[in-house]
Amino acid sequence: MILRRHTLAFIGLTAAALLLAACKREEGPAAPDSPAAAVEALAGSLRENDLVRFSKLSVPPAMYARLEARWREQQAQQPAPSDEEREEFAQTLARFTDADAEERLYAELEPSLARFESEVAAQLPLMVAMGSGFISASVQQSDTLSDAQKQHANEVIGALAGWASALPLGDRQKARQAVGVVVDTARRLELDSLDRMREFSFEETLVRGGTLLGGGKRLMALYGFDIDRALDSVRVEPVSENGDQARVRVHYTLFDKPMSFEVEMVRIDGGWYSADAVAGTQAQLDAPLFEDDEQAFARDETDGNAAD
Repeated sequence: MILRRHTLAFIGLTAAALLLAACKREEGPAAPDSPAAAVEALAGSLRENDLVRFSKLSVPPAMYARLEARWREQQAQQPAPSDEEREEFAQTLARFTDADAEERLYAELEPSLARFESEVAAQLPLMVAMGSGFISASVQQSDTLSDAQKQHANEVIGALAGWASALPLGDRQKARQAVGVVVDTARRLELDSLDRMREFSFEETLVRGGTLLGGGKRLMALYGFDIDRALDSVRVEPVSENGDQARVRVHYTLFDKPMSFEVEMVRIDGGWYSADAVAGTQAQLDAPLFEDDEQAFARDETDGNAAD
């Protein structure tokens, strides 16, 4: 089934919201006045699937307001959906929300589970090892990551590889439960129609992004990856502070293995934010609202030449 741009709009916009969630902040509560507290607040809002709060804690209020205005402008310039696209969206939505959605989706999944057991299961550890090795090599070759960042990335890759190599993807009971989580999450999104989805405000989309995040975490926990447990384990300690610049070290546990990494923080208008998040958001705000194919090709060529 081909899902057109409007059918994928909510997913795309939610993904954008999740990326922006690395970079926004709230109008009401003030940003934490210490670097460690700022990171702990972000982890806490992710733990609660509260992407509105997370978003508003991640960049200064003025920057958040610009992001919201950019969202509205982008939404206003989207072309109206066709009747065909509306129908396709309605059919896709019904597939995941109808009363018999669980049974139908599991029936569609069963042949894939059988193929996995007969063709893939025995090779999964080798496939994961090869994939993680390739990713680790790419990390080591990076010119943008520090040695400490590379070490942290490889520790995470190793932990995830250990988990993925033993995934019970052929387990029918877990598969049924997973389908149930997907259907329940789709219903919790409370999508009525393509036109209604296009009317969502920035915060309404973030709320639904939080619903998707919660569903994703439930799905991962079902297969042994408890993201909330990792978030609960977050502990932040200050490393240095000099005026409006600071560095903190974030400690957490992933699959019972201790992990840590450092974050550069910057103070703006009395609140502390991730320096990378602020810089990334500013770059996004400075970029054209829409980019045609020729501009995209020219940018990709420039980036490719720079990499060479």
